[in-house]
Amino acid sequence: AVHPIDTVLTRFQARTAMGGAGSGAAVIEMRAMASSLGVMSLWRGAPALVGAAPFQNALLMAGYGAGRRWSDGVEADNGDVDISGQKEERLGAVFVGGCVGGLLQCLVASPAELFKVRRQVQDMMDPKRGRGRSITAGMGATMLRDGLPHGVWFASYEWFKHELSTVSWFKGKSVEEECQKGEKQTMAVPLLSGALAAFTAWAVGYPFDLIKTRIQAGAADSIGEATADIAGRGRWSGETAAETSVRTVRNLYRGFSLKLARAIPASAIGFVVYEHALTFIEGVLGI
Repeated sequence: AVHPIDTVLTRFQARTAMGGAGSGAAVIEMRAMASSLGVMSLWRGAPALVGAAPFQNALLMAGYGAGRRWSDGVEADNGDVDISGQKEERLGAVFVGGCVGGLLQCLVASPAELFKVRRQVQDMMDPKRGRGRSITAGMGATMLRDGLPHGVWFASYEWFKHELSTVSWFKGKSVEEECQKGEKQTMAVPLLSGALAAFTAWAVGYPFDLIKTRIQAGAADSIGEATADIAGRGRWSGETAAETSVRTVRNLYRGFSLKLARAIPASAIGFVVYEHALTFIEGVLGI
């Protein structure tokens, strides 16, 4: 349902001249694509993401579990944690697990996104660039985008969930207890926590998403070249160092609002489903 937003964002990111990428520009771009290329052009590349999603998520969760177990073991060996039967999440282990899972799923995510990006911008690509590239094009930028930010994503979710659970409206209620109060309370904590976690993670990783897209679309050949093109080479005439820094950051976050429009609902809903599935499984297994 939100893939058209991704298509429009990818096209904004791939352009050499980085124009505005707000909601108004997005609507104009959607209308232009639907008019000139057909409505279905807004879903270009969607099959690649849908097909890769099960394998990507499997690698993500396998890496997450392995990273958490390793981190827990290191902490236990160092005597940093008290191994008891408690179920509270330790943010350090969650962070490490998220980083490992994020890096591992890049093996599937990067080739799938390479195909997606090329489909989305095929009418914009320079025929002299971006053709016949390796399937690993953009892998380095993808790992920068998905490694540390996935650790931030998982850890910030657990932190927000803990903090929101101390609010009087939720305090002392487990998910099972909230189920008896109605769906609104049941969903509220993971829904809001997932949304805030998505914002936090993409605030860290978005510049690398922009860099990755430009490499995969053929607008740049390396992370360094893409960064220089986006940030702007050097200081403009009459520009102060502070103004240069502001311009650089602003350019690196072009299209950030569109990314959030796609990522926040997906993260919020995903964590709600995760919490309910976990509660159900634990209930069945009697954990």
